[in-house]
Amino acid sequence: MEHQDFSSLARKGREALESGRNEEAVGAFKGAINLKPNNAWAYYNLGSACLNLGRHEEAIAALKEAIRLKPGYYEAKQNLEVAEELLKQEKKHDKPPFWFNVLLYCVVAVICLLILTKIIAPMK
Repeated sequence: MEHQDFSSLARKGREALESGRNEEAVGAFKGAINLKPNNAWAYYNLGSACLNLGRHEEAIAALKEAIRLKPGYYEAKQNLEVAEELLKQEKKHDKPPFWFNVLLYCVVAVICLLILTKIIAPMK
């Protein structure tokens, strides 16, 4: 692989991001960040690509770093709010509601009782 400078990686990442090739954009922006670890713009774009891929925790980390490096970064703050809300919704949907767990335990209990009655009944 040929050596690429920050500008060419950033350009490649931006073109990939604008074309919807988010995985390619992530790789390019990570490479750019390796060369310039204090570049808020690269972190912002990495966060945007991760957000597009649904990798919310990764997006949040990158966007927070962009804001840390450039506290007034309005676009990064906007994307961070979106990423945090999406992650919250994702976690909310990952966890079954309380009533579902209660119902599940009741069904398991009924099945156990049925099995036990089938085992105990023939013993009489």
